[in-house]
Amino acid sequence: MKNKYIIASGYWDDGSSPPKEGWFQGDTFDLWHDNTLKYSHPSKIYVIDSCSPCQPIDKRGVEWFSLVRNFGHARGSDTKLCGWSRSYIAGAFLALMNDCDYIYKEQDCLAFGPWVEAMYNQAKKRGAQMLFGKWDHKYVVEQSLTLIKKEFIQEFIDLYTGIDKWDGRLRPEQKFHYLFNTSEKIEWLKFGYGRHRPVNVDDKVFYAQHINKGLMEKLKQKGLINGKSNPTENLISRGLASLEGSPIDVQDGKKGI
Repeated sequence: MKNKYIIASGYWDDGSSPPKEGWFQGDTFDLWHDNTLKYSHPSKIYVIDSCSPCQPIDKRGVEWFSLVRNFGHARGSDTKLCGWSRSYIAGAFLALMNDCDYIYKEQDCLAFGPWVEAMYNQAKKRGAQMLFGKWDHKYVVEQSLTLIKKEFIQEFIDLYTGIDKWDGRLRPEQKFHYLFNTSEKIEWLKFGYGRHRPVNVDDKVFYAQHINKGLMEKLKQKGLINGKSNPTENLISRGLASLEGSPIDVQDGKKGI
């Protein structure tokens, strides 16, 4: 039976360069959209926007939801749930109300190869209800590409929102790690890389977030990105993109936060 899923993403653009929170700005939304549809066939694509003052003029048929304000990054959010958590949970509710599985793909995340099939094959083989990435960093969890099967969405929402600590005290990555450690229904993605470095562009399936100039050039040379495209500095990440290290060894073992 064909998998039925929706893809959702968060969005923020205040017109600055480089973008705050490392998200794409409007002039690179097309790149994300084209990359998403090149390898996937969702029933719907939703964007949950954090009340951005700058939005793409052409939303490419994507259904757009804007929050009443920007609830901010986890570091500075003045509420229990930061903007990222709200966009993620809103997408989960939309999937639940559509009786669909839920794929979350961040606006600065590009994925290559049959990544949807790889996620579903892993979930079926392992009996998993939720998948997300792992990286060699103190926060452990990589959240730019995730899958939740529809049977687990309500339970996930209840578990995540049931964590008492605010995102500013316990970041969304740490909350995901806590859920990973307490639920046998959650598994690490078996392919890389998200924010982890280095990225092997020869992999059959992979994804990358916080893409820098060097990696962008490799993607172009490999033919994975249109060589004629000229992503601006809005696409180029800061900070975390410079992390180097050997590819992570994704293990089934669980670690404490």
